[in-house]
Order: sequence, then structure tokens, then C-alpha cells
Amino acid sequence: MYKIYSIINGSNFVQIPLSQSNFSLNEDKVLEEAKKEDSSIVFIAYPNAPTGNYFAEDKIIKIIEESGCLVVVDEAYYEFGEKTFVPLISQYDNLVILRTFSKAYSLASLRVGYLLSNPEIISEVRKVKSPFNVNTFSQLAAQVVFENKEILKDSIKKIIEERERLTNKINELPPFKAHPSRTNFVLVEVGSKENADLVYNNLLKQGILVQTVSDPAFSTSRYFLRITGLLYSSRQRRDATYTKD
Repeated sequence: MYKIYSIINGSNFVQIPLSQSNFSLNEDKVLEEAKKEDSSIVFIAYPNAPTGNYFAEDKIIKIIEESGCLVVVDEAYYEFGEKTFVPLISQYDNLVILRTFSKAYSLASLRVGYLLSNPEIISEVRKVKSPFNVNTFSQLAAQVVFENKEILKDSIKKIIEERERLTNKINELPPFKAHPSRTNFVLVEVGSKENADLVYNNLLKQGILVQTVSDPAFSTSRYFLRITGLLYSSRQRRDATYTKD
């Protein structure tokens, strides 16, 4: 969405490719682009999507310190890994953290999120945002979730457990490789376009929709599927049904 919103706002968008071997961040290339005269914002997904990995903290700090830009760290999947740059807000006046209720709290259709930064940046954002950008129902739903986060921790824990179970099971099936994830999904390398099509279509026949992934930012010649992990309770109900039958 960074690219789409950049285009809508008439801004140039530059995407920096990740390492082909381990999806790591090329901080030197990021800084090369960020230091150009017309650069103003650097977006970093932490953890990244669709690769699911964290970038090295020292690389991101280097970008914050040397870019001369506003650095926006998108922590949409924070609850599934709980690594954060929030403690650094007081140290860097160009750091912004984004969070959402769409992932761990399942409120994607309500479009609710929040921004964490220093008072100066928050004040500037308030000057330009729509005065009614979140409707009343969305606000109330988010408030209920926020006030009951402890109750939802068990569901998040089960999603993480299921993610790890799914990763381990897939890695028992060469040539498939499930990459380590700190999100609610798993990126699976499938070896070929034929494998990608075969798995996608067979899962679809069983009522399971996965996402094919083709993104030059991290690969130009490899084939991937992105699988969102099932809740353990859903799998448990399914297994119970099979047992009963």
C-alpha cells in the first residue's frame, strides 16, 4: 500500500530489493536513496511482509540516524513477535511507529490503526488528517479490543504455536521450504511455477485459499506461496469432525 498511497499523493516511490539469500535489508542502498534531495520518508515493515522476517535492528537504527528523512516503522504484526522500536521514540525525533487492529485483533474491515511518535510529529499529522477518518462503530470496536487485550493473548499464542507447527510440517516435505516467520503467516518456497500452481489449485479445491507471491523486491526467479496459519481451535474442531466420521 505504500506504493499506492505514494502514487495517489503524487510522490515518487522507490522500492529497495532485499537480499536474495535471507531477505535481509540493504541499509546502504536505502540510505543512498534516502539521501537524495527529493527524498522525505522511508517506510520499513517490521516484521516484513510477505517474507515474515525481522530486519536487523542496528541496520534500521543506522537508517534512522543517517537518512535525514522521516522513518516510518510499520509494526502491523507486532503482536506475533513483540519486537518494537517504540522505546526509541524519545531518542529520535524522526521516528514514527504504525500499529493496526487488522492483524492480531481481526478488525481488518474496520480500518483502525494508530500512530506512535513524538508530540511534534503527532501535531503535524493532526493538521492534515481527515477530521472523521474513523467512524464511531470502528472506534468503539477498537476500544473494546484494546481494553480486553489480555483476553485475546491466548488466541495470539495459539496462532503462534500453529504457525510453528505448520512451518515444521512443511519443512518435512522437500522441495518445499517454509521460511521462519514472526507474523501470522508463513512464506513457502515451492521450487517451481508448476508446484505453485499445483498446490494453489489443490488447496483451493479443498476450500483453502492461499496467496501466490511474486515480488521483485525479494526475488525475481523463485516461486512462493503465502499461507496464513489456522487457529489451533479450528484445527481441533476439524480433527474432531474427522474422528467422529
